[in-house]
Amino acid sequence: MGWHPRTWPPMLVAAITFILVVLLSGVIVSVGASLMGGMTAYQSAMDSAAPMLLLWRLGLYGLGFVVWWYKFRPRAVASLRHDRDGGQAAYAMLVRLERHVLIVVALIELYNLIDWLGGA
Repeated sequence: MGWHPRTWPPMLVAAITFILVVLLSGVIVSVGASLMGGMTAYQSAMDSAAPMLLLWRLGLYGLGFVVWWYKFRPRAVASLRHDRDGGQAAYAMLVRLERHVLIVVALIELYNLIDWLGGA
């Protein structure tokens, strides 16, 4: 296993990414709570900002979709054509991965909606 992340096993990269996201989230909440004067004030500010944060996330999802669909996906599909089977198996896996990403994003936003409505 070399030093470059492209040579690391995918599960290791996923685990490291998850740990970094959790640590970064903790730092953001800690700084926000200290700036607001406590967790209660921070939670109140986050609750009042929820609709605008939803719009922000939807904008980021839209931007990510446009960049993926028009810039990176055509490159990925073109590189799959060099496989022995013409990329059919890899293309099916790519489509499945895209569906899974959409499902995960939808579940995250559903949880956020339920939480915002006071149900979680």
